[in-house]
Amino acid sequence: MNKKLTQLREVLVELDATLVVTKADNLHTTLEKVFKQNHITSLALSNDTIVSKAFLVKDWKGSGLSMLRMPKAGKGIETWREKLAETDAGITGAVGIAVETGTALLPTGDPDPRQVSLLPLHHIMLIEKKNVVDNVAALFELWANSDSQDRNAIFVSGPSRTADIEKELVLGVHGPGKVTVIIIE
Repeated sequence: MNKKLTQLREVLVELDATLVVTKADNLHTTLEKVFKQNHITSLALSNDTIVSKAFLVKDWKGSGLSMLRMPKAGKGIETWREKLAETDAGITGAVGIAVETGTALLPTGDPDPRQVSLLPLHHIMLIEKKNVVDNVAALFELWANSDSQDRNAIFVSGPSRTADIEKELVLGVHGPGKVTVIIIE
């Protein structure tokens, strides 16, 4: 693992997130391991291109996984949200991730993929290695130069956390309690 990914791993550990690095041709096996280790049997899939490539139906038939795909804009969105909150994990792509802070940038869309990152208890992000950048400024530049037409985004830096109650840190109150970042080489 190169220096940049080693530094990213250290930052993500501080944020209570997990980093997994895999080769593109080993992604299916890597995902199966992540699902097994985390007892994931139901998934919500965003419409990101990287997620669509990883979850071609033919690759996952017979896996025993229940997969919830995002509906088309405006079609059945309320029912989808209810089902989404009941899934074990949500899987999204990201424009990129900043090594300095461990912050990933997720664009919005219609329907909004941010819900896939916020409602399930475990958020899994797929990010290509070429989109691992040094800092948030470089992340903004990457976004500005991307094909995304969206100008709204969410920044994700590890699991949801709060210390509102008795000043004790609690994970997963306002979003996922677990975040796994998978970098695809």
